[in-house]
Amino acid sequence: MTLSKYILIILVQIIAVPVAIFSFKLIEIRFFASAVASMYFILSTSLVLAICFKFQPRVTRSPVFWSSWGFLILFALPIFLGRMIYPPNIPFSEISILGVPGSVMHSASSYFFSFMVLMTGLEMVLLFLNKGTKKALEESSEG
Repeated sequence: MTLSKYILIILVQIIAVPVAIFSFKLIEIRFFASAVASMYFILSTSLVLAICFKFQPRVTRSPVFWSSWGFLILFALPIFLGRMIYPPNIPFSEISILGVPGSVMHSASSYFFSFMVLMTGLEMVLLFLNKGTKKALEESSEG
């Protein structure tokens, strides 16, 4: 995958934070604010997976690919579905998602999301360093 694809992925991931914050600041009904924030997490992670499917060889799927799958399956979808199946008047802290309290699930998802962004950053740095090493090797073999 190219550096520009990683930059796109990390931007999509980082934008999730202000989307979540502003959805709760601008949308008065918390149920709808959570739906907007959750949908962004689901759609943005799906976009990351689509980019990985298109631009990474099947055999060598990367930590970005696997951490995105993990986030989507373990956190983004269950949190969204958990919020949607409970009546809107029940606070998120009082709902249970797959037997886990909503607040615990949200906290764990924040850590996993940070891990996912870290994996993207790490892959970007490794790609950049690898390209720099290749370029240096090509220049030294020419001279």
